[in-house]
Amino acid sequence: MKDTSLLHRGSSGHALAVTLAVMGLIGLLGWPARSDEPAKDPRKVRLRVLYSGTLFSGVNQNDALAALRVWIETLGRSRGFSLEAETDSFDRLEQADQRIQEDAADLVVFDTVQYLRTTQGGKLDPEFTAGGQHEPGKAPDDYVIVARRDCNLAALGDLRGKSVRLYKTGADWGHLWMDVMLENQGLGSVSEFFGSTSEFSKPSSVILPVFFGKCDAAVVRRWALNTMAEMNPQLATQLQIITNSPGLLEGVVCVHKNFKVFRNDLVQGLAELHTDPKGQQLMMLFKIEKLERFKPERLAAARELLARLAKARPSPARAEAKAVAGGKPKS
Repeated sequence: MKDTSLLHRGSSGHALAVTLAVMGLIGLLGWPARSDEPAKDPRKVRLRVLYSGTLFSGVNQNDALAALRVWIETLGRSRGFSLEAETDSFDRLEQADQRIQEDAADLVVFDTVQYLRTTQGGKLDPEFTAGGQHEPGKAPDDYVIVARRDCNLAALGDLRGKSVRLYKTGADWGHLWMDVMLENQGLGSVSEFFGSTSEFSKPSSVILPVFFGKCDAAVVRRWALNTMAEMNPQLATQLQIITNSPGLLEGVVCVHKNFKVFRNDLVQGLAELHTDPKGQQLMMLFKIEKLERFKPERLAAARELLARLAKARPSPARAEAKAVAGGKPKS
């Protein structure tokens, strides 16, 4: 799959970095009531939220969970519930599976690799996926590898021994995709093929060093490249895409089958998150483009990539790249 045009149709135009102060966000997190007045005697509900730590790249985890808790409790009040939200994160999939098995997690947010590998899928209803395009019917966003046009690096093989920066968030798709691409062409793994590699959670830290000639190549999400090119048109003229991945989703949002009382209101609130400016601010904090209603076919590319990765020859580098909870990237 190869698409060497720098700009992708329907660029999302999202901001590349979260500039909100979390306390300011919490102060703004009002939510319009669905009815004229909330119930005078709100029903009490406890909602236990479990969120993957891999999705906190470049974000203060405690502040992000606090902001999420405030939004959920505000949403509950607007729906006539006295909602107590308990938020927690997990670093290893085994931790999440145990909580789910014990019916101790009501709302679970996985990165996509974790969701595809969980042993507790039968206890969960997947409701949303994260990381898709805003336009209805469009495929999930893809990853691209870019280099300067004047460096005569037109094919993946030309990058042997070169330096590369990888954008890492969530499932670390950029690294996993590169491993599969290199293996398919008989070029080894990421650490074996490139001269040096580094991972960053900010797209600008990946793209700009290539633009200024301080790094040879960058692996990054296309929407991030598009957004930066809109702000600086020289990026579009001086950088070229060497190849691109299939569309890959970053996360899956699930609700435990046993969570009933506040379920419909919660799902509706999540579905409407992107339509309200305050909800958009929360999504920016968590680096989510949009929540889309879950469709199994949207995970087909992710399933195929992981299957191809599993068939690749073993190596220490690939084992590290396949780990669900890998090392944290630089900011």
